[in-house]
Amino acid sequence: MDRLLTGGIPKSERKEIKKKMLDLVDIYYLVLDAEKSGDKITVPEELMVKQYPHLMERYPDYHSASVLGKIYDEVKSQESEADPSIKIVPLQCFTEVAVSEDYKRRWTSLYQEYLRESSKLCKLEDKAERNINFHELYQEYKWVSILLPNGRHLKFKGCPKSRQVFFFLAGFCRCCTRSRSLSTA
Repeated sequence: MDRLLTGGIPKSERKEIKKKMLDLVDIYYLVLDAEKSGDKITVPEELMVKQYPHLMERYPDYHSASVLGKIYDEVKSQESEADPSIKIVPLQCFTEVAVSEDYKRRWTSLYQEYLRESSKLCKLEDKAERNINFHELYQEYKWVSILLPNGRHLKFKGCPKSRQVFFFLAGFCRCCTRSRSLSTA
């Protein structure tokens, strides 16, 4: 097929490629029915590929001048130009407020509780029941609770979201994401 996408091939070669492709399509449909009929299908040697376009990364290969080959070459050239020294770091506004270990433990516990509850819901067979239960779980966790030192929850709903609370939550999210990625590594 790649040869058909390459410009400048002789008309006789084009006709030969098209004939081979049609023969391969016929064999494909025979293979689909072979399991039912019990027939064994073999591909004739003259229809077997002798070389692959370089974009398939298989050998033996040839350099494809088709549109796909040109796109492949352009992407490969861009990959080699990538700057490996680029570092991704969180913005300073997300790191300027330290999160205490107490809060980290509490939020991690809350996160683990959420994971346990959602895992149970994933095992439900009835899709409608599962969707209803996930919606209820979502509503429960929709408004993030701030755990107070006495163990009570201060619901966020209706409360002014001050800059301090925002940075606290950002620090928590960073903490949970980091600890989760470390535990899966």
